[in-house]
Amino acid sequence: MKPNQNITIVGAGVVGLSIAYELSKVFDGEINLLEKNEKISDDNQSTRNSGVIHAGIYYDQRIMPKKAAFCVTGNRLLYEFCATYKVAHKRVGKFVVATSPDEIDYLADTLRIARENNVPDVRMVDTGFVKKYEPNINCIAALYCPSSGVIDPVGYLKKLHGLVKQNHAAIYTKSHVIDILPQKQGFKVTVQSGDHLETFDTDIIINCAGLNSDIIATLVNPENPYEIIPMKGEAVKFLRTQNPDLFTSGMNIYPTPHGVYPEKGGKANLLFAEFEKLYLKGLIKKTLGVHLTPLVQKDQTAQVTLSDEISIGPAMSADCGKQSYAHTFDKNYYVQRVRSFFPHISEAHLDFYQTGILAMAKGQPDFVIEKDPNHENFINLIGIDSPGLTSSLAIGKYVCEIVKTIYQ
Repeated sequence: MKPNQNITIVGAGVVGLSIAYELSKVFDGEINLLEKNEKISDDNQSTRNSGVIHAGIYYDQRIMPKKAAFCVTGNRLLYEFCATYKVAHKRVGKFVVATSPDEIDYLADTLRIARENNVPDVRMVDTGFVKKYEPNINCIAALYCPSSGVIDPVGYLKKLHGLVKQNHAAIYTKSHVIDILPQKQGFKVTVQSGDHLETFDTDIIINCAGLNSDIIATLVNPENPYEIIPMKGEAVKFLRTQNPDLFTSGMNIYPTPHGVYPEKGGKANLLFAEFEKLYLKGLIKKTLGVHLTPLVQKDQTAQVTLSDEISIGPAMSADCGKQSYAHTFDKNYYVQRVRSFFPHISEAHLDFYQTGILAMAKGQPDFVIEKDPNHENFINLIGIDSPGLTSSLAIGKYVCEIVKTIYQ
């Protein structure tokens, strides 16, 4: 590494790379990314996720203003990026389905959020409309969201990586930040790579360390109030071509959002009015539920196609470590979660797929993107969980503007 660096980004997942991508287009100084993993595409939440391009229909501006704004903007930017740089993706659309009368109010609230967030073309549809597209899906009503899609997360990560290097930003893997010492101007950073220690100076640090972002924040400010709670998401998959009753056309199929209790877990079987009271007080969380998502791929001619494989997930649990990738839910768990709207699935159809670990900030429903209160040259990005991938390019632009204010 070179001494006297200007900007250091800790963490080279999609968010760190998106920030480097935006900065490298407008900034003449040095930009350096530090990644503790051996490879950019090693196990992390940027590569182990459902690959959904979210539309922005779930994020209430009263509670999650950053997620609401960045997801909708990021959706548009991500489609443009993928089209420009030939990243495998498809705009497949989404149905959010209600299977009982009690879910209709939840569905209506999701439509309200979508309209407040200016998500394009979302509308309530009936069973007949759903059956025209997805004849094996059962529901009494649904939201149709055409701007939802799917992406190859690894392909996206690798394209960002290539563009950042092309723009002359430097990326150092196997670089574990073990100390950050604030100076009168900037910071002194100590990095460990194997048995080797190296110390260098930098003007600005951007903390995109994901599961370790709270640790990095505390190195600079011991009074950092944020704590990351690792949240495991597990998935299985099935072949949509193995049985006519299992065929889907390849849309994202989601249940109606519902409440879960933060401490004891489990679905909160509440009428919507009671759920909303508890939700606005922070006494209950909202989950998007276990859903069906097609996998996208490029064929031998480089044409983007949908795989025959459909994933079912995520099965979420908070009692896990940061590297806890083993499956803990049995196949019957997934069957029970989707059978109300996808009735012909059984355990025999399923294979275990993947697990991922989300970096969720305790007690913080929204993204945390802010300067440290004691060190304005230290920018924290903490709790960038879902929809972080969809929002990544919008977050990159936002943080780029913050950096510009520091250098004014």
